[in-house]
Amino acid sequence: MLYRDRRLGDLEIWSLGRPADWGMRVPDILLTSVCFIGVQPRNDPPEWGGTAFFLSIPLEGAPQWSWTYLITARHNLDGALARSAEVDGHPCIRLNTTDGDGMVVDISGAAWMLPDNPGADIAVLEWTPPIERVAFSRVPRSVLVTPELALQENIGIGDELATVGLFTRRAGHVRNEPIVRTGVICGTPSEPLPHAVTGAPMDGCYLAEIRSIGGLSGSPVYVFLPVGRTWTAEPRVRHESTYYLLGLMHGHWDLDQSEFLATDYGGDPEPLNTGIGVVVPITEALALIDSPTEIARRREAAVQANLEDAHDGLDDLADRSKIPSQGRTRLRRCSAIHSQPASQ
Repeated sequence: MLYRDRRLGDLEIWSLGRPADWGMRVPDILLTSVCFIGVQPRNDPPEWGGTAFFLSIPLEGAPQWSWTYLITARHNLDGALARSAEVDGHPCIRLNTTDGDGMVVDISGAAWMLPDNPGADIAVLEWTPPIERVAFSRVPRSVLVTPELALQENIGIGDELATVGLFTRRAGHVRNEPIVRTGVICGTPSEPLPHAVTGAPMDGCYLAEIRSIGGLSGSPVYVFLPVGRTWTAEPRVRHESTYYLLGLMHGHWDLDQSEFLATDYGGDPEPLNTGIGVVVPITEALALIDSPTEIARRREAAVQANLEDAHDGLDDLADRSKIPSQGRTRLRRCSAIHSQPASQ
């Protein structure tokens, strides 16, 4: 029996029979699309301080192929670099592997894309893990909350949220063990918020009552649209619940200090916070992903992808026993990144 799952951005995901997570409120892809970011000291186990997640962006002119982008908060990178200097180490991420183990990846030489605005707490890397070894998922572009989607779905104050990421007190010894925290949108500021470190304006951020903690910095934040929700633009009722990617967690205000950048490198005690966190809109990542330079790179890749598809088509004509691949994913380049087994 075919089963249709629409819990992720109303995408129709079909499977033969019910998937293992069919009855769960939070689909597995929300958990498998994240990884942890931190520091690998020279002589000690890794220290995990933040979260990153993977997006899938179709190639312009060849949408059946896509590139993979890793997204995190910029202050996660800054914190990892600063801590690396203290412990004679290097910044890294940890990925879960297909054999039930983990893999630590050195990101020292990675070509991160960073915004010109020092108030935009976002960092983007075009990179795909080795798919033969790494167990990971990618969030499709179509489930990202754009201004048009927010207006269409009437997304705003009171809507439920879920974020997935690192709980530093239980990161996992070898594999990533992400947690889910929930809350609601509690504010949509009409003016920019000042960045706690740079003082630069942070535009379009949401306030979220979501019990943010240090390791959740950079975590994807999803808005949950439940069954029975009505559209204001059209007189219709939602018959299936779904998640859309609203943005990523920036930090929170602590009760005992004014700064709200939450990091956990070094193992300092976690101070109590006000319960109000800041969510950077995912459109900040799209501004980098859809820069003229990046679009040109994807278009160039699309030309090559179409040529390869045409070549495969000729091969199919010559060999009718070959089954053409459909919806193939373009997984390319590992940049200057190196991997090693996860530390015990």
